[in-house]
Amino acid sequence: TRDSSAGAEPLILDDVLADVFVVHRFLHDVRDLQVTIVPMRFVEPVRCERWALLHVLTVLLAEAKRLAKNDAAVVRTAVESDEQTVRVQFQVGAPMLAETPAALGVYAESVAATFGGKITRRPGVAELRMPTLKARRASARRSP
Repeated sequence: TRDSSAGAEPLILDDVLADVFVVHRFLHDVRDLQVTIVPMRFVEPVRCERWALLHVLTVLLAEAKRLAKNDAAVVRTAVESDEQTVRVQFQVGAPMLAETPAALGVYAESVAATFGGKITRRPGVAELRMPTLKARRASARRSP
């Protein structure tokens, strides 16, 4: 059973996040901001086009870092999953700031929608939720 998206591939989120952090070393206005990674238990793999997930996470981290820069705060990256959903959060401040990360346009939302992802922003958090590889396979088996 294959996804309808020809370029979709199974991905381990840790690998994609490592690339996101590499990209962020080249963003001059926010590259010096500290990002900590919350140790994660096993995270379910996902299935999408690598470039799409990389772009979405890069934009969300940039939004979080811009908010952190204004308040000299630290950004924490937290990833968790269950059988159906993977959640990536960029949390700003400890305790989290009361401000919400500002969206840098609608690009991230548009790209996330192509792989079933949904972006939410709330005080101190920019978050991506997306279906796991297991959920996408189960969905593909149910559809004709």
